Amino acid sequence: MLDNAFVQKILKKGKPQPKVKWFGEPNLGSFYDKNEINAVLEVLKNSKDWSIGFGPNPLEVKKFENDFAKYCGTKYAVAVSNNGDGFDMVLNTLNLKANDEVIAPALNFKAWHMVLSRYKCKCIFADIDPKTLNIDINDLEKKITKKTKVIIPVHLTGLSCDIDTIDELAKIYTKKNKNKIYVIYDSARAAGGNYKNRKIGIGGYCEIFSFHTAKPMTTLGEGGMITTNDKNLTDKLYQMRSYGGEESWGMNYRMSKVQAAFGIQQLKKLDKLNNLRIINAKRRDNNLRYCEDFIIPKDTQYSNNIYYMYPLMLSSKYTEHQRNKLIHILETKFGIVCSVPKFINERWKYIEKKFGIPKLINTKFVTDRILCPIMHSKINEDQENYISSALIVSVRKI
Repeated sequence: MLDNAFVQKILKKGKPQPKVKWFGEPNLGSFYDKNEINAVLEVLKNSKDWSIGFGPNPLEVKKFENDFAKYCGTKYAVAVSNNGDGFDMVLNTLNLKANDEVIAPALNFKAWHMVLSRYKCKCIFADIDPKTLNIDINDLEKKITKKTKVIIPVHLTGLSCDIDTIDELAKIYTKKNKNKIYVIYDSARAAGGNYKNRKIGIGGYCEIFSFHTAKPMTTLGEGGMITTNDKNLTDKLYQMRSYGGEESWGMNYRMSKVQAAFGIQQLKKLDKLNNLRIINAKRRDNNLRYCEDFIIPKDTQYSNNIYYMYPLMLSSKYTEHQRNKLIHILETKFGIVCSVPKFINERWKYIEKKFGIPKLINTKFVTDRILCPIMHSKINEDQENYISSALIVSVRKI
C-alpha cells in the first residue's frame, strides 16, 4: 500500500492530463497504430475500382473470422454488426415458446435483456458469486426446471465463468428433463480472456463478443463475433446476417470489410493489450492491498482476470449512499469518473416493467458497494499512483 507521505506527494503534484476526465469505461478501450491505419487505407485503395463489385462475404471479413476462430480454438466464427444483434440472431434460431425459461444474471448491461424482452419466453434471474461477479453455480442449478431452454452466463469484467461446470449442468439437466438446454455466453467484455489455459470462446452452444469502441479490442466503434463448434448454427447465422440469403428470414447484421481489416490487426495485439491491463491491475492491487476499506478483485483457480474493468468493492460496513459519496468525491475533486455495474432491474424502468425486480441478495450487496475506476492498457505508473492515491484519500472522507 502507498504510505501517507507518498499519497500526499502524488496528489500535491496534481493529476496528469488535468483537464481530461478519466472514465471507468474509456471512450477507447484499446489502442491502435500504423498497422490498423495502413490496413484500412489498403482496403480503401483496393475498393476504388467500380468494376470490382461487392458480395455478402468480403475476403477481409472471412480472414478475420478465420483468425478469430483459430485464436479462440473453435471451428467457426461469424462476424456480426454488434454483440446484441448477435444474441438476437442466435435466439432467433431456437424458436422460443411462451413457456420456455431463460436463466440470466441481473448484473450486466441491459442489451441482452432488451433482446429477451422481444421474445415470448420467461426470464429467470440467478444470483451472482460476489467474489467473481459471475453467475453463482449453486443458485443457477436451483433455478433450472423442466422448462429451462437457455442459460446466458456473463464473463462480466474479463474474468471467465466456470465454463466446464455450467456446460456440464446443461448436459445433465438436458438428459434428466429431456429438454435441450442451450448455453450462450455473453463474452462482450472478455476478448482474449482465459479459462483453464485456453481462450474464452469455446463454451456452450456459442459465445458472443463485442468489439465496441470501449472493449479490449475494437473494430472501428462497433462490431461483434459469434464463436461456435456447431456447423448448423453457423450456416443459419451466415444466411441470417445477410437478409436470409435465398432461403430464410434475415436482416443486415453484417460487418464491413473496413472494420474487419482493422479487427485483423487488433487481434494480433490483443494479448499484448490484455497483458498491459493485467500489469496495471496488479500495480493497483499492490497500492491498495492493505487498505481495509476496499476488497480488491481476485483471480480464480480456473481463470485469470484480464481486467476489462477493475471491479473494486467497498467492505460490508459501507452503504450504497457512502459508495455514491465516494464516487462523487473522485469525480469532482480528482477527475476520476467511475463505472458502476448496476442491478439492471433497478436501474432501467423498462427492464423493471418487463421483468420485475427479483430478490437476489448477492447482486444487491455487490451493486450497492461496487465502483470501477478506469483501467486501460496505456495507464502509466504515475497515472496509476494518482488513481490509487485518490482512492485512498477519498474513502477516508465518506
